[in-house]
Amino acid sequence: MKRSLICFVLLFPMILQADIIVKKSGERLEDVHIKSFSGSEIIYTPEDGDVTVLMKSDISAILYDDGRYEEFNQTSETPYENDMSHQYTSESKTPESEPMEEYYPQQNNKVDNGEEYLGEYEEESIESINNQESQSGYALEPEAEPEPIQKRDIEFRASKSFIEFTETGGETRIEIISDEAWEVAEMPSWVDTRQKSDALIIHVAQNERTSDREGDVVLLNKHQTELRIVVAQGKNNDYLKLSAPGIDDTEGVGGAYTIKVNSNKAWDAKTDADWCTIEKREENFVVRLASNMSGQKREATIEVTASQSVISKQVFWVKQSPLNHYIFINPSSVTSKGGKSIITINVTTDMPKYRIEEIPDWCNISQMNANSFILEIADNSGGAAREAQIKVAVDGGKSKILTVQQEERLNYVSVSPKIVTASPRGGIITINVEGSGAWRVVNLPDWCQTTDQTDDSFTLIIEKNDTDAPRNASFSVSVSGVREQIEVRQQ
Repeated sequence: MKRSLICFVLLFPMILQADIIVKKSGERLEDVHIKSFSGSEIIYTPEDGDVTVLMKSDISAILYDDGRYEEFNQTSETPYENDMSHQYTSESKTPESEPMEEYYPQQNNKVDNGEEYLGEYEEESIESINNQESQSGYALEPEAEPEPIQKRDIEFRASKSFIEFTETGGETRIEIISDEAWEVAEMPSWVDTRQKSDALIIHVAQNERTSDREGDVVLLNKHQTELRIVVAQGKNNDYLKLSAPGIDDTEGVGGAYTIKVNSNKAWDAKTDADWCTIEKREENFVVRLASNMSGQKREATIEVTASQSVISKQVFWVKQSPLNHYIFINPSSVTSKGGKSIITINVTTDMPKYRIEEIPDWCNISQMNANSFILEIADNSGGAAREAQIKVAVDGGKSKILTVQQEERLNYVSVSPKIVTASPRGGIITINVEGSGAWRVVNLPDWCQTTDQTDDSFTLIIEKNDTDAPRNASFSVSVSGVREQIEVRQQ
């Protein structure tokens, strides 16, 4: 039996190069060198060379570099007394019938089964075992510490963690270095991605907002490790604004609407509705709607587009209700000089009759029929300019306003013709007169006479020329000192 033990001691150190500590938690501390036992502590040096203290109550077993195996419990005695002689204790045993591999913790799980071999060596004394070790001629020499086995971290990183785009957007490629498969887990709504085997393509749309924006693209690998790439984009500096979002013609009568446009780019406005026309101006456009006689509500859109702009389009909406009862007048406003005026006003309506309300005392309505009426404006004897609004209405509340303006009364006179010619035998000519008041003929030559004078005309009689030479003369028509000259030529 001693011969077997000596053989075991000779061979086992050739296999183990350091001590192995098995903790009660199941964790194994390999490639350590026990320095000493101190009370309830074990002091050892791991592979990295730092001195470490471990409570003996946390240890389940120790396999020494010389092949000895030892179990621990909370009441067991410390096998060493602050030295490294590695002497056997009463609990230290070495089996001789089982192969050494059975007790090498790196190769199997029989560390905790060593008790079944301890009976054969209970009568062996510590001194006899030490003598056998001495007779073997084997001296324990310090072995070179093996290279530590480093746990390799899983690599998962990107070539860039922050990318920035201008307001126009664009696309860029980010290299992804990873030991495992990965996927895109999150991204902003304005970002799109395409995944390659070793890269991520990030596409950013145009920024139509007037503020900067930023968001994260989140990648996950198989171990649910996050990798974040921050995407930032500058604000839009172009602008295209309208003074109103749309038009709602609830009465269906139509009309003209002016919409202001504020833009730092050239712009245009278009629509495809035939009942809606657009007149483009420098800083606005005019929308003209026809009356809705279709009996149904209708809608149209006007697209206002800016060239070479990030904000390329604004949509202007148009809604129009059907016209039930309607009335239109043309013209809707009239202007008169200071004298008398007579004007025809045309009326269009779906009703059998209409009425005229709020007529001023210096206006008169005559010859009223289904399609028109006559507006008579009196002479402005007061002198100052004046204005009135006459309502033309039908039953149901529909109405139109006729605006009447009369200028300040000024003295004036106008004649036609202004040049009169006659043969040597003489002649008779009608002269038309328009004036601001009563008029009279002044400075009439003695070979001319007037007759048949009315408010707006008179007859000029030119006598026979008994001389051998042609003759010329002139006279005037006067209204309150204002004169209009008439020239008379006779051969």
